[in-house]
Amino acid sequence: MSETIYQNLVREFDKTAPVSVHLANYPEVDEAMVDEKLSEQMALVYAYTELGRSARNLSGIKNRQPLNELYLTDANNKTTLTKELVQILKDELNVKDVKQHEDLSKFVNYTLKPQLKTLGPKYGKKLNAIREFLSNCEALKVVETVEKGEVFSVELDGDTVEFTKEDLLISVSQKEGYASATDGNIAVILDTHLTDELVEEGIYREFVSKVQNLRKSSGYVVTDRIDIQIKGDAELENVILKFENQVKQDVLALSLTVGESGEFSEEFNLNDKLLKVSIKR
Repeated sequence: MSETIYQNLVREFDKTAPVSVHLANYPEVDEAMVDEKLSEQMALVYAYTELGRSARNLSGIKNRQPLNELYLTDANNKTTLTKELVQILKDELNVKDVKQHEDLSKFVNYTLKPQLKTLGPKYGKKLNAIREFLSNCEALKVVETVEKGEVFSVELDGDTVEFTKEDLLISVSQKEGYASATDGNIAVILDTHLTDELVEEGIYREFVSKVQNLRKSSGYVVTDRIDIQIKGDAELENVILKFENQVKQDVLALSLTVGESGEFSEEFNLNDKLLKVSIKR
């Protein structure tokens, strides 16, 4: 269809349509249409997403592997994300649930040691008792107190010993099964515990990716319907067959069976197990 005929057809439906979009003026910006709150929340979603990906990288868990929970904290303004924006986070980071405004301190371990520069002059003779106390105390309770700018007091050998934040060397380590990342006032914690169900779903997602790549390398067009056969570790075969309907929908397959016949084949490593995948148009 020539450009002139196309323009005439368009103007039959809309007499005010420009002769060409390339010759039309850009529309003027209506500042009243800008949703400042949404823009602020979207920027926060972007920041959380980047931190979540960093936490995944630190844990060594691929993004295709689903995880159960993502915990968020925003010490700056306690912004609450809408359900729609939370769903974006779930999709981007492949998590089942997002919990906002969590106290992330419960996901870390604290180790306390005395700051000799400040405690030495005040309690020199009690440093051994102080070391023993800090090694065995409820560290989180001490940290929460001094982080507020308050003084933590304790009776040692009949005397009162007081700690401020400047009196302590505080070391932080993540609890096993969690991965965290922080940036200024915001932080995320990923629950990296993997249930059998999560592992199986991760295998399914990885399998779909492998089949899509095999389709592409085999020269199939995106609309081609295919038959898939798999052959390898029996447990791996059973997991993939468990997701048969989802796989067929995702890769436009008419069938998914156990076997080795097909136009194109490739062997893949899935979850440290080998699987041969064969496809035919």
